Amino acid sequence: MAGLFDCYDDLRDRAPGAFLALKYCIKRNICISGRCVEWLVENHPELIIDEVYDDFEGRSRWFIAKAYILNIDGEWYRCWEEAGLTEMQPNDWLDQTLEKVVQKEITVTAWIAEEEEFFYD
Repeated sequence: MAGLFDCYDDLRDRAPGAFLALKYCIKRNICISGRCVEWLVENHPELIIDEVYDDFEGRSRWFIAKAYILNIDGEWYRCWEEAGLTEMQPNDWLDQTLEKVVQKEITVTAWIAEEEEFFYD
């Protein structure tokens, strides 16, 4: 795949400049290999500011999409993992271009049973 950043061995071995090269590629919308994205999330937990699961109703039988929001030099980026739903399903990281995101507050109206009302007060 043209334009794919895949310097996993350099990142793993902490080669000089490898992490800076990864951040450069993220900021310039260059596709990152799944194993490099996994390395980033696993080795730099200080960058993670949020984790969210995608719509549970839209999940497959074995996987659900899980997003990580990362703070890269003051800008927020989202990457995705396919999280296994059973102990037999490994998590999978696909090659991806991290998306620049912003935080937005959304108001949601839901209809609940009166007995459940105390949970939301």
